[in-house]
Amino acid sequence: MNTDGRSVVAALGRSHLELCGATRGAFAAVAVDGSVLWTWGLDAETTTVFRMASMTKSFTAALVLSLRDEGIVGLDDPIAIHAPEFGTIIGPGTDPAPITLRHLLTMSSGLTTDDPWADRHLNASDDDLDQWVSAGLRFAYPTGTAFEYSNLGYVLIGRVVHRATGRQVQDLVKERFLVPLGMTHTAWAIHALPEDADVTQGMHPGDGGPQPEPPLGDGVVAPMGGLWSCTQDLCRWISFLSSAFTEAPLPGGLAARSRREMQQLHRGWSPHTDRTPDGAIRTEVGGYAMGLTTYRDEHLGWAVSHSGGLPGYGSNMRWIPGGIGIVALANITYAPMRHATAAILNALAVADLLAPTAHTPSTQSTQST
Repeated sequence: MNTDGRSVVAALGRSHLELCGATRGAFAAVAVDGSVLWTWGLDAETTTVFRMASMTKSFTAALVLSLRDEGIVGLDDPIAIHAPEFGTIIGPGTDPAPITLRHLLTMSSGLTTDDPWADRHLNASDDDLDQWVSAGLRFAYPTGTAFEYSNLGYVLIGRVVHRATGRQVQDLVKERFLVPLGMTHTAWAIHALPEDADVTQGMHPGDGGPQPEPPLGDGVVAPMGGLWSCTQDLCRWISFLSSAFTEAPLPGGLAARSRREMQQLHRGWSPHTDRTPDGAIRTEVGGYAMGLTTYRDEHLGWAVSHSGGLPGYGSNMRWIPGGIGIVALANITYAPMRHATAAILNALAVADLLAPTAHTPSTQSTQST
């Protein structure tokens, strides 16, 4: 990336962090081959650790696909096959469809949106999950009929993985992805990070300025949003996924064809507009993939993204399949970093500074009901 490109993204990154009130933040641009093109930080380096929140879902989805590839689970398996205690989870309507792993991965289960409830239960126990299920879960739609974002759906995935393998999502993600990809500053708990890791204190808006937000520990809800990471490591993750659309995919714990599958549009949503912190209006047409979203942009074509938000943190990663990606991390509750990464990629596209796209995801839905 040339000097003009770096100055553009630095200015945009700085302005978005100021608008959201973060005291620390970090941005990075990465090429599809894994080379970091540019970094910028507000009191942060490339190894400064933030909580990535719901960007964790991409790791959980990748794990499920790897287990599918090995024949351990099937995406169209009803979850009660692996976790019989979930046999009581039945959607509304006449003759409801059994909830499958595919439904949960693609936000098609019909389970009602649970933000910000789930964000405040990251350290919940298995007993807590059993009690929630026993009390009855709420649905917004019949299973398999519409998009509805559900953190609890990814919590249920965690239990299914545990029953199918005898191991926790946390251990399998570390073994299959974090260690092989060299993501040394990514972990499920602060104590599992390197001893000298610079871990960012999460903050929330308060009287007199940002106030410290105590972090929750690792627990049964973690598969939906519990990972800690940094721009250096997330650049490796973005490149690993994006490179699946090139002729030389980066090696790792998931086949290139499965990486491409998890970046396809599986459950569409209605076109919607989003107002950025600086007053601009963005319109997106797209939907949910598997642990990721994909959408059509007037400058970029098809792009892939996912946001993260927890008390104390906000994040986003966004890339063009087979091309450049951007990651943004901030230490303020629900910082809307999706606006920052979109603005940076769009600015680079307008300035003709993006690498060409090798291939883009199909617009065809492969969701099965």
